[in-house]
Amino acid sequence: MKESPTVEFKRELTDAVVHEVIAFANTQGGVLYIGIEDDGTVLGVPNAHQQLEAVSNKLHDNIQPAILVHLYLEVVELDKKEVIKIAVARGTRRPYHLKRKGMESSGVFIRYGTSVTNASAENIRQMIIESDGTNFETMRSLKQELTFEEASHFLLKRTSNLVSSNNVHLA
Repeated sequence: MKESPTVEFKRELTDAVVHEVIAFANTQGGVLYIGIEDDGTVLGVPNAHQQLEAVSNKLHDNIQPAILVHLYLEVVELDKKEVIKIAVARGTRRPYHLKRKGMESSGVFIRYGTSVTNASAENIRQMIIESDGTNFETMRSLKQELTFEEASHFLLKRTSNLVSSNNVHLA
């Protein structure tokens, strides 16, 4: 097993784990293992089952919006050592970000290849648009009796208001 765009290894629980989880949730999802070196050497996690709760709390306390529903955390055995596996699904309420930083670029992370990077303002804007679900072509109008006659009447009224406000006289 080796690192890839959807697999990441961390030696221990640090803030980098939080950044990785945010990046996976904001991008295409992935799996993070705690207790494995970058080269794939399995180190294990002492008291893995107790650490599992610490990981869950750290993610809950540092990430907004709530992310735990998009995660599956478990202790797995690799090379006769216990490691923590965090499976992260792509989030539905993106962009996920550090609570203390807000939706600033410094608090929003994305996965780029096998590394984590700060999201640009454009990345953040695009995530908001995609996860908002607002699609003007499929939105329902409050006024359901719309016809071309209604549109024509509206445009004529608007045109006459523009003409009179500019003191333009049509011959």
